[in-house]
Amino acid sequence: MKIEIFFLALVALLGCWIANAADIAAESRRANEFFDKCWDETVARHPVDESFYGIKTHYDQLEDLSDEKAAADLKALQDQLATLHRDFKLESLDGPTQLSYKLFELEVERAAEEFRFRNDVYPISQMRGVHAQIPTFLINVHQVDNEKDARAYIARLNAIA
Repeated sequence: MKIEIFFLALVALLGCWIANAADIAAESRRANEFFDKCWDETVARHPVDESFYGIKTHYDQLEDLSDEKAAADLKALQDQLATLHRDFKLESLDGPTQLSYKLFELEVERAAEEFRFRNDVYPISQMRGVHAQIPTFLINVHQVDNEKDARAYIARLNAIA
Protein backbone atom coordinates (compact mmCIF):
# COMPACT_ATOMS: atom_id res chain seq x y z
CA MET A 1 0.00 0.00 0.00
CA LYS A 2 2.77 2.44 0.92
CA ILE A 3 4.61 1.63 -2.30
CA GLU A 4 1.50 2.32 -4.35
CA ILE A 5 1.03 5.71 -2.66
CA PHE A 6 4.71 6.49 -3.25
CA PHE A 7 4.43 5.69 -6.97
CA LEU A 8 1.20 7.67 -7.30
CA ALA A 9 2.88 10.68 -5.66
CA LEU A 10 5.92 10.24 -7.91
CA VAL A 11 3.74 10.11 -11.04
CA ALA A 12 1.83 13.22 -9.89
CA LEU A 13 5.08 15.11 -9.30
CA LEU A 14 6.45 14.00 -12.65
CA GLY A 15 3.26 15.16 -14.33
CA CYS A 16 3.60 18.59 -12.71
CA TRP A 17 7.23 18.81 -13.80
CA ILE A 18 6.36 17.91 -17.42
CA ALA A 19 3.50 20.44 -17.46
CA ASN A 20 5.81 23.10 -16.01
CA ALA A 21 8.48 22.32 -18.62
CA ALA A 22 5.88 22.67 -21.38
CA ASP A 23 4.72 26.00 -19.91
CA ILE A 24 8.31 27.27 -19.76
CA ALA A 25 8.92 26.20 -23.36
CA ALA A 26 5.73 27.91 -24.56
CA GLU A 27 6.47 31.11 -22.63
CA SER A 28 10.07 31.12 -23.89
CA ARG A 29 8.86 30.73 -27.46
CA ARG A 30 6.46 33.64 -26.95
CA ALA A 31 9.26 35.79 -25.46
CA ASN A 32 11.58 35.00 -28.36
CA GLU A 33 8.85 36.04 -30.80
CA PHE A 34 8.61 39.31 -28.86
CA PHE A 35 12.40 39.81 -29.10
CA ASP A 36 12.25 39.18 -32.87
CA LYS A 37 9.45 41.74 -33.21
CA CYS A 38 11.45 44.31 -31.21
CA TRP A 39 14.51 43.73 -33.39
CA ASP A 40 12.45 44.16 -36.56
CA GLU A 41 10.93 47.39 -35.23
CA THR A 42 14.33 48.76 -34.19
CA VAL A 43 15.98 47.98 -37.52
CA ALA A 44 13.01 49.47 -39.40
CA ARG A 45 13.68 52.81 -37.69
CA HIS A 46 17.23 52.91 -39.12
CA PRO A 47 17.59 52.91 -42.93
CA VAL A 48 21.37 52.47 -42.80
CA ASP A 49 21.06 49.41 -40.55
CA GLU A 50 18.45 47.98 -42.91
CA SER A 51 20.95 48.33 -45.75
CA PHE A 52 23.62 46.47 -43.78
CA TYR A 53 21.15 43.58 -43.39
CA GLY A 54 20.19 43.66 -47.07
CA ILE A 55 16.73 45.08 -46.36
CA LYS A 56 15.69 47.62 -48.97
CA THR A 57 12.51 49.00 -47.38
CA HIS A 58 13.95 52.49 -46.81
CA TYR A 59 16.75 52.18 -49.35
CA ASP A 60 16.40 55.81 -50.48
CA GLN A 61 16.93 57.27 -46.99
CA LEU A 62 19.82 58.05 -44.68
CA GLU A 63 19.77 58.19 -40.90
CA ASP A 64 17.96 61.01 -39.16
CA LEU A 65 20.62 62.25 -36.73
CA SER A 66 18.40 64.79 -34.96
CA ASP A 67 17.93 64.93 -31.19
CA GLU A 68 14.20 64.37 -31.71
CA LYS A 69 14.85 61.10 -33.56
CA ALA A 70 17.32 59.98 -30.89
CA ALA A 71 14.74 60.72 -28.18
CA ALA A 72 12.03 58.87 -30.12
CA ASP A 73 14.31 55.85 -30.58
CA LEU A 74 15.09 55.76 -26.86
CA LYS A 75 11.40 56.05 -25.99
CA ALA A 76 10.57 53.18 -28.35
CA LEU A 77 13.20 51.00 -26.63
CA GLN A 78 11.91 51.95 -23.19
CA ASP A 79 8.35 51.15 -24.28
CA GLN A 80 9.52 47.75 -25.51
CA LEU A 81 11.23 47.15 -22.15
CA ALA A 82 8.04 48.11 -20.29
CA THR A 83 6.13 45.61 -22.44
CA LEU A 84 8.75 42.93 -21.70
CA HIS A 85 8.42 43.51 -17.95
CA ARG A 86 4.61 43.62 -18.12
CA ASP A 87 4.12 40.52 -20.30
CA PHE A 88 6.96 38.21 -19.23
CA LYS A 89 8.40 37.04 -15.92
CA LEU A 90 12.07 36.10 -15.91
CA GLU A 91 11.51 32.96 -13.84
CA SER A 92 8.95 31.62 -16.34
CA LEU A 93 11.57 31.41 -19.13
CA ASP A 94 14.21 28.83 -20.00
CA GLY A 95 17.92 29.58 -19.53
CA PRO A 96 18.77 30.95 -22.99
CA THR A 97 15.64 33.12 -23.03
CA GLN A 98 16.44 34.43 -19.54
CA LEU A 99 19.79 35.51 -20.95
CA SER A 100 18.03 37.27 -23.84
CA TYR A 101 15.75 38.99 -21.31
CA LYS A 102 18.72 40.26 -19.28
CA LEU A 103 20.60 41.34 -22.41
CA PHE A 104 17.53 43.25 -23.58
CA GLU A 105 17.40 45.07 -20.24
CA LEU A 106 21.12 45.85 -20.51
CA GLU A 107 20.71 47.09 -24.09
CA VAL A 108 18.02 49.58 -23.05
CA GLU A 109 20.06 50.69 -20.03
CA ARG A 110 23.09 51.32 -22.26
CA ALA A 111 20.96 53.15 -24.84
CA ALA A 112 19.75 55.50 -22.09
CA GLU A 113 23.35 56.16 -21.01
CA GLU A 114 24.49 56.70 -24.60
CA PHE A 115 21.60 59.12 -25.13
CA ARG A 116 22.81 61.28 -22.25
CA PHE A 117 26.23 61.60 -23.88
CA ARG A 118 25.19 61.63 -27.55
CA ASN A 119 26.57 65.14 -28.11
CA ASP A 120 29.85 64.57 -26.27
CA VAL A 121 31.79 63.26 -29.25
CA TYR A 122 33.74 65.06 -31.91
CA PRO A 123 31.59 64.98 -35.05
CA ILE A 124 34.69 64.96 -37.25
CA SER A 125 38.19 63.69 -36.59
CA GLN A 126 41.02 62.56 -38.81
CA MET A 127 39.80 58.96 -38.48
CA ARG A 128 36.01 59.14 -38.60
CA GLY A 129 33.01 61.32 -39.02
CA VAL A 130 30.10 62.00 -41.33
CA HIS A 131 32.50 63.20 -44.02
CA ALA A 132 33.95 59.67 -44.23
CA GLN A 133 31.08 57.47 -43.03
CA ILE A 134 28.52 58.45 -45.66
CA PRO A 135 30.79 57.91 -48.70
CA THR A 136 32.12 54.67 -47.22
CA PHE A 137 28.57 53.46 -46.59
CA LEU A 138 27.40 54.35 -50.10
CA ILE A 139 30.41 52.70 -51.72
CA ASN A 140 30.54 49.54 -49.62
CA VAL A 141 26.96 48.86 -48.52
CA HIS A 142 24.47 50.40 -50.93
CA GLN A 143 24.32 47.86 -53.75
CA VAL A 144 22.86 48.90 -57.09
CA ASP A 145 21.25 45.84 -58.66
CA ASN A 146 18.51 47.52 -60.69
CA GLU A 147 17.02 50.87 -61.64
CA LYS A 148 15.10 51.18 -58.37
CA ASP A 149 18.34 50.74 -56.41
CA ALA A 150 20.02 53.37 -58.61
CA ARG A 151 17.20 55.82 -57.93
CA ALA A 152 17.51 55.10 -54.20
CA TYR A 153 21.27 55.75 -54.45
CA ILE A 154 20.61 59.10 -56.14
CA ALA A 155 18.03 59.96 -53.45
CA ARG A 156 20.64 59.26 -50.78
CA LEU A 157 23.16 61.45 -52.62
CA ASN A 158 20.56 64.24 -52.79
CA ALA A 159 19.91 63.87 -49.06
CA ILE A 160 23.56 64.72 -48.39
CA ALA A 161 23.41 68.04 -50.24
